[in-house]
Amino acid sequence: MKLYRYLKIYTIGALFLIPESKAQISQGLYKQLPASIKPKDADSLRISEVNCLLKHWFEYAHWDRTQHAEMDRICRTHAGRHKLIDNTDEQVDFLHSVCSYLYYSTSYAQERDERLKDQYELSASQQALLGLYYCEVFLKKFKNITLTDKHFLSNIYLFKAHFLMAVEKHADAYHALVVSRNIARKAGKPTSESVALSSMGFLVETLGLCDLAIRHYDQSYEALKNEPIQNKWVTGQRVYLYYSKQRTYFAQYIRKNNPSLLDSIQNLHNNIIKLDRIYNGGMQAGSHLAMAGVNYCTGHYDQAIAHVDTARSIYPNLKARGLEENALAFKAVSLIKLGKIRVGKEMISDMNFTMVNNPIIERILNDLYEIEQQDGNHKKAMQYQQILITHLKRKSMLDLRGRSLEMEQFYKVREQQTKIDNLNVIQRRNTSISILLLLILIIVSAVIYYRYTLGKTNGKKLINQVEKMTHLHAVQIAEAKNLERKKMAQDLHDDLSASLAANMNYLRLRAIQASSEREKQNSLALLDMLQDSYDRVRKKSRTMYWEQKTEGFIRRLEQMVDVLFFGTDTKISLVSDIDNFELNAEAKETVLLILKETITNIIRHANASEAEITFYLEADSLILDIADNGRGLKKKKNANSLGFESLQKRIGDLNGILKISQNQPSGTIVSCSFPLGLVGNFKYQAESPNIF
Repeated sequence: MKLYRYLKIYTIGALFLIPESKAQISQGLYKQLPASIKPKDADSLRISEVNCLLKHWFEYAHWDRTQHAEMDRICRTHAGRHKLIDNTDEQVDFLHSVCSYLYYSTSYAQERDERLKDQYELSASQQALLGLYYCEVFLKKFKNITLTDKHFLSNIYLFKAHFLMAVEKHADAYHALVVSRNIARKAGKPTSESVALSSMGFLVETLGLCDLAIRHYDQSYEALKNEPIQNKWVTGQRVYLYYSKQRTYFAQYIRKNNPSLLDSIQNLHNNIIKLDRIYNGGMQAGSHLAMAGVNYCTGHYDQAIAHVDTARSIYPNLKARGLEENALAFKAVSLIKLGKIRVGKEMISDMNFTMVNNPIIERILNDLYEIEQQDGNHKKAMQYQQILITHLKRKSMLDLRGRSLEMEQFYKVREQQTKIDNLNVIQRRNTSISILLLLILIIVSAVIYYRYTLGKTNGKKLINQVEKMTHLHAVQIAEAKNLERKKMAQDLHDDLSASLAANMNYLRLRAIQASSEREKQNSLALLDMLQDSYDRVRKKSRTMYWEQKTEGFIRRLEQMVDVLFFGTDTKISLVSDIDNFELNAEAKETVLLILKETITNIIRHANASEAEITFYLEADSLILDIADNGRGLKKKKNANSLGFESLQKRIGDLNGILKISQNQPSGTIVSCSFPLGLVGNFKYQAESPNIF
């Protein structure tokens, strides 16, 4: 705030202490203006004409400093007229032009020799203070206005940063450049972002932070990676970044005396001279001067002189870029080193060493001090020593500011990282809470769904039990029909009667224990149905023909297998290949009992997921194989099993063989083999046609 008040007071004084007659363009300058920017009347400038002059003035770099001084006066005189502009867009454009002109004018003032300044010229710091004032005016009036296309706001912060650098407010300048870069990045303007980053590199390079400067230059180059190479400005910016990195590597080489950096400096020089000479070859000239410094340091003085001469041939007006004193210093001291002492000292006599902005200045001043000491010119030697002391003091001050800025950025990064870590902790905590709530919701939903499905499952179980009993009863009735007329008919009849009686007792018990009247009535109704079925079976079983054909018997087997495995998850496969063989009644009975006993054991003990039943003829035998992939049966248990003993007796009555073995990789195989002559005969044996 104090700085802003000082700027305001200074600017008001600068505006009103200038005589009114000085507000017009002199005839000499008016005649030299190109038609594209020449006002209609030299004695009466309109704001739009001043705006045009401010925008395009520095496109004409060949004008002398007197003309620049006059243009500075016109800018200072007319800048305050922005208040007279009613249209906001025009006011924004005009203030931007004022700040832009002062930005370039300040750079020009920094490059000229202050000893030659006339009474009407402002110094670089004075130009910068004026520029800061108008930047603050712009930001105060238009900071919250959306500025499209031209993105003036990013440029204003860029100009402000350079004005702050001119008055040595380096930390404030760096912060302004960060804002400029962020605005440009958000607006999607890579060229503006690149300029802000390269300016940040130049600032920290000035403060001796070479590593950070290189990083900013690389980021600036990266921002332009998708920009067209045909664009001259883009090419010029890339050349500038090559030159800036070369200059920074040279500074590192001087500070650390690291020879490995010389290759990087040479490579960047090669890249620069390959490109077109943008901006009148100023960057190439600067690169040659950097190579002159390298050769001076390595003792190749003749090559250093050659690079200086090349720089002058490429860009004769080195003074306009602030490189004249560097070139004189390299060439003069190199000539002295080569023995051309008189010529070298004549060049040095008119030099202004305060304008030498090369890191090699310390070595040059030390060399000159030693040369004058050897020649007995102690007064001149002391002058060089005093210049060196002044330079070292300024360098120490800049280094101190650089370390301060570096620490500030370090703590800002740490603070930002701490904020990020805290946000991550909060985010993880919120995520954990969200997951916990989601798990609770899932558990509640699962409990509700489980209770719902349990009710449905219990209902389905009851229905399945009824269906299973109905299927089982149907199989039992079918067995009674087929075996009623045989000697085991009475046994089967009694077994069926007992099974039906047990089921009816079960249903009576369910009717008694029913929890509702509806369930009781349903059980009694089913009981009546079974009673009726029982009576009809007993009545009709005596008249039914027990002996089915092979096709019907196989269907009966399939039906029985389905009923026995009903309600389990076991996958069943039944394959039969006995269509042309007719079994006798005793064989059918034995096969049915073997299947029942074996399937019952699979369901109760094997815990199998698959079961395969194969019924086929092989040579003179009938084979029945029942395999599962369950846990297998223990031999001792098999030997003591009453069911298997009964099966072995029945199979033995038919001269059959029962074999129980381990299935691979797991499970049991029950295999039965019967002689064909004792279990049936072929259907078509007697009816086979004579094929001869």
